[in-house]
Amino acid sequence: MRAWAGWCPAGLTVGIISATGARSLFDRFSTFAVLIGLSMPVFVIGELLILVVFLPLNEHGFHWIQTGHRGPSQGLGAWFGHMILPWITLAAVQAAVYSRLFRGQLLDTLGEDYIRTARAKGLSERRVIFRQAAGEAAGGDSQAVSLSAPTGSGKTIMATAAIERLIVVDRSRSGQTTAKRR
Repeated sequence: MRAWAGWCPAGLTVGIISATGARSLFDRFSTFAVLIGLSMPVFVIGELLILVVFLPLNEHGFHWIQTGHRGPSQGLGAWFGHMILPWITLAAVQAAVYSRLFRGQLLDTLGEDYIRTARAKGLSERRVIFRQAAGEAAGGDSQAVSLSAPTGSGKTIMATAAIERLIVVDRSRSGQTTAKRR
């Protein structure tokens, strides 16, 4: 859940900036970073974060971010400090995927006739992007995001438009998975 809260806004933000400045230096850099992020195994990203984030912070006296594991029963602050690097590691890969998905959808949407009409009517570029295009572009990605977004109750809700039904998958503590048609 916490990793989702990190990668979703990061992926959408990078996707919007990349799409609005297509072929810019930021777009090329983000494309390169996404390629590297998707090519690396997650454990390599985790090790790099330890080398680049954890060790320099520890050398400068910032001991809040730690490696290893500590349960929430040993204090929420300590538990959070031990979990921040794994959350960032998991969020980096997902943010890379969704930034590319959203960039592609937004570029397609920005080429539509109604977007050109809104620009011709004198709407500001910011209003065109955030009020007209981003909502339409996010509609295509919302199904992908909802499939990978966790819910607080331990249930994952998967909606498939082609089947047009809702399946609730409940993962119990015993590891058994049950599916019910609603």
